[in-house]
Amino acid sequence: MAAKKSISTRSARDNYGIYTDHELMPNGEARFRLLAQEGGYIRTIASEAGKWQIAHKHKQLIETYVVESGWMGFADLVDDQLRIRVITVGGLVSSQPGESHNVYLPAGAVIHTIKSGDGVERDWDRDDSLTSLTNCLTENALVAAAVSFRQDVPVDNNTKLSSMMDHYQNLDRLIWSVPTFFASGATILVGFFASIATRGIGDKTSPTLLATVFLFAALLFFLSFFSIHRMSKWHAIAAQEIEQLAGYEYFKKRNAKIGKKPWHSAHFVFKSVFAFLSCACATMGVVEILAPQRLNGIIFPARFEVGELPKRERSSAAAEEKASKPSILRSSR
Repeated sequence: MAAKKSISTRSARDNYGIYTDHELMPNGEARFRLLAQEGGYIRTIASEAGKWQIAHKHKQLIETYVVESGWMGFADLVDDQLRIRVITVGGLVSSQPGESHNVYLPAGAVIHTIKSGDGVERDWDRDDSLTSLTNCLTENALVAAAVSFRQDVPVDNNTKLSSMMDHYQNLDRLIWSVPTFFASGATILVGFFASIATRGIGDKTSPTLLATVFLFAALLFFLSFFSIHRMSKWHAIAAQEIEQLAGYEYFKKRNAKIGKKPWHSAHFVFKSVFAFLSCACATMGVVEILAPQRLNGIIFPARFEVGELPKRERSSAAAEEKASKPSILRSSR
């Protein structure tokens, strides 16, 4: 059995037409090529930051991309519409002759490119129009627009962490903004009732109107409770994801504390307050419908004892009595 023999680079080129061509590209990619006249192979290692390549097309060549590690974005034009796909580890995609395409590699990705066909060196035409469509897309925008071959769009930890942090911060702002908004509405309602009570017009207020106001307030508070409940749920999920991705000490302590004592969180306090206010307003609305006089006496207590005239009527009667006294004296003289 004959022993294996090493083939030198020079011998491969002179005898077999195979040669190597390794380059560091302007976008930071390292490309290691093994080429021949009728085809070739390229191993591409992405740069430290995700970058697009230059869009191009081939007249005869077919390029097949295989993902070894990480993932890659593949963009092409279908009926003049931009299509972006995400290829995961072990996946592959091929370009067809005459079709413009472009490739995005996130940081650390490694892919293999197999070129089949004639004219490896000359069959390459730049497409600036596709380059302008793709190179303005950020990594997050690319992933959002992609259609993955495997249904799962892969995202590296840095991208996912950044997205989760934005999501967490947005929910955090909303959780504090929603109670402020509804507290303002509650303040207006309290002012409305205080105005009615101080003017002594409670007895003249329609029970139906009061019941409607109470039930509307109950709905308002319930919507606030439900909104905070939903936001707090996704807020907690985002915090758990951040803890797993980055292992931040703050999120570890936060998740552990809230997991054992949920009443220590602002979410729990807000939900409890709004749940109580919603139940209280709903109860008052129902009571106002069923027993308006009972509730009216609680919210608008009478300003006079039973059998007495109201304050305004007592003042009017006193004025009339005072005005009539001189005439009585004169008549007695």
